[in-house]
Amino acid sequence: MTGNRESGPEGHQHGKKKVMLNIPHGAPQRSERSCKKSVLDDFCIVRHPVTKEAAMKKMEDNDTVVFVVDRRSNKSAIKAAVEEMYKIKVAKASTHNGPKNVK
Repeated sequence: MTGNRESGPEGHQHGKKKVMLNIPHGAPQRSERSCKKSVLDDFCIVRHPVTKEAAMKKMEDNDTVVFVVDRRSNKSAIKAAVEEMYKIKVAKASTHNGPKNVK
């Protein structure tokens, strides 16, 4: 399988990292703007929630939500984006940069 700019040789996506946040449920609407620009808005920073089993366990046990976010964003930008999108107070933002092309 040949890769392109969005995915690696095995189909894994680049440029993403996981973030765990304590927030309530409910997804806001996505904006129609493109996220390929140098200045990221809130909807470009937070891409989507992770729905794997481990993330669901964190949600049930610790009231923690795991998101995939843009790799260019930092903790303070992620925290501000989630607070603006969900209108809540984020207690803590923890980031994890996973290795590329590893399942």
